[in-house]
Amino acid sequence: PKEEIDKKVKNLLDEIKKTEKEKEKVLYAWIMEKVKTALDNPEIINGIQFFYLEINTGSKEVLRQSIDFFRSKVKEKGVFLVVLKTEGRLNLVLGITDDLVKEGLHAGNLIREVAKITGGGGGGKPYMGEAGGRNPEKLKDAVEFLKREISHAGD
Repeated sequence: PKEEIDKKVKNLLDEIKKTEKEKEKVLYAWIMEKVKTALDNPEIINGIQFFYLEINTGSKEVLRQSIDFFRSKVKEKGVFLVVLKTEGRLNLVLGITDDLVKEGLHAGNLIREVAKITGGGGGGKPYMGEAGGRNPEKLKDAVEFLKREISHAGD
């Protein structure tokens, strides 16, 4: 009967939603472990801690959460670039500590320039910027550009 089929379909859809939520939780925990590892290993550029993480699975939301976590742990002289690289596309989120914002670094403006190098666009607030790119092969050049910009901070 139709009612039974409808009920079975609804149950299956509920099960799929539940599985998706569990998958998201596991993925989030895995990415946060990667974030913690990245935060233990900064590259020091002209006295500024540069943190970099590249992942190949996740979501824009997880990238934003990574930056929130970074800003809760690193209180000064910190810049964190998180990149999600999937299927020939890039999603980039850049976070900057408040002291560096006061010194003139602007995450939204920086990420816009980084994105241009990767064939994309973006922007955002002084402390956090987001962008997309279409040329993952240009990522290394974009990161080098960002490091050069960081090295001039406060000049």
